[in-house]
Parts: sequence; C-alpha cells; structure tokens
Amino acid sequence: MDRLLDTDPLGFLIDWLDQSLPAGVHVGDDRADQLPSVVVRADGGAERRIWTGSAQLGVNVWAATDREAQALALEVRSWIEHATQCVECVEASCSLPIELVDNSGHPRRYLAATLTLTQRVA
Repeated sequence: MDRLLDTDPLGFLIDWLDQSLPAGVHVGDDRADQLPSVVVRADGGAERRIWTGSAQLGVNVWAATDREAQALALEVRSWIEHATQCVECVEASCSLPIELVDNSGHPRRYLAATLTLTQRVA
C-alpha cells in the first residue's frame, strides 16, 4: 500500500534553519522575545501526488537594527534555497525580503518560501 506524504513542511524548514543559522538566533513557529528571531508559519500548499507535496511558508525575521534584520533575512533566504541539499526537499524558492512595520518597534522582514518535499523512504 502506498504511503501518503508524511514530511511536515513546517517542521522541516524550522529544523533546517535552526541547524543552519548561527547560534543565538531563535528559530520556531512562535514569536520569542529574543532577538534575533526567525518565525516560520505554514501558509498553504497542496499534495500534488502521493509521494510529493508543495508547501507555501511565511518567514518573519526580527532583529535589533534594520541592517541586522536585512542581513539575517538574506541569510535565511540563502539557506531556504539550499534546502535541496536534504534528500526530502526536491525544490525550494524564496522571495526577496520585504520590510514590514511591526508593533514591537523592532525591525522586521518577511519572506515567502515554497518547498516541494518528497516522501522520505526508510
């Protein structure tokens, strides 16, 4: 019997960024008071075939200064586009960072990522 896609895109990207970004950067699916901070959320997607699925993910980046926020957002973008180094990620793309005004007063950037993941076969 065929198995449905069980690779969690949100968990995959959080783990990938957490392992790839420098120590001291908070990476998760919820906002932390810690700066710098990278928060990933699932924005949609579709299971295209039984073995692959495409996911849209929103990535928010906060830092202490505009320069740090932009630099971290560009680093996040680079790591997202290199996620194809993992066997379960067959395609990855990411927008350029967009500057957003944030109620916290901290500089914030937003990126839109698309990942195509495939079933990891044990």
